[in-house]
Amino acid sequence: MDVVDQTFILAPATELRDIFCDEQAWKALGMNLRCYENRGIDGKRWTLSESLTGTAEVWLEPSHDGVIVHVYLQADPRSRRSRASLKRRYVVPVKRWILDVKAGYEIDRPAGVRPTVHGKISEQGEPGKAVPKKNVSVEEG
Repeated sequence: MDVVDQTFILAPATELRDIFCDEQAWKALGMNLRCYENRGIDGKRWTLSESLTGTAEVWLEPSHDGVIVHVYLQADPRSRRSRASLKRRYVVPVKRWILDVKAGYEIDRPAGVRPTVHGKISEQGEPGKAVPKKNVSVEEG
């Protein structure tokens, strides 16, 4: 099973690292991990054992005002399972987890509004205030 996933999340890398590099969260998804490389803010690499054997990695890549979360799984199941069964058991829950985290961070950000960035000044000179990129009326459709 080879899985490569990349998802942009509008959130601080330090917070995403706390979420996606937490071994207990991965165990809840049915994966037994042992860290072999702690890359700090950039993520972690693990070996997988028990139900899956292989490797897993989370790489956090800063991009613009957020982070691209890269997840790599290269593993073989201990039992003979169909590809569809492996996808339902491991891949779908991991992607759902990533998208749930993304939704939690981005729910309060309306489309077309710049994100609030801690410590930065908006175009109007006000710290931390979201600024619309363009005023759009309903009539413009």
